[in-house]
Amino acid sequence: MYLLVVLYPKSILNNLKENSPIVLFCIGYLPLLQNPNSISVVGSRAIDDYTLKITNRIGKTLADNGYKVTSGYAKGVDTAAHFGALEAKGTTTM
Repeated sequence: MYLLVVLYPKSILNNLKENSPIVLFCIGYLPLLQNPNSISVVGSRAIDDYTLKITNRIGKTLADNGYKVTSGYAKGVDTAAHFGALEAKGTTTM
């Protein structure tokens, strides 16, 4: 028998309680998930250039204001937010 210890985000447990997912799959610097200034950006995979540009700017603005961007890194909005945060020298977790 193996025991797997993970850094499950307390914010999810506190907010969703018994509705919290049993398992979360994450990559990145996981202690960022414990940061109270984390914010998730999720949206459509099928976006136009304007939406891509706006979402990238949102990611940059969040990072510039001390927020950590967290999302699934899916094509589209998720990825644009991650890249925007990274361009602003911010941090992201997926």
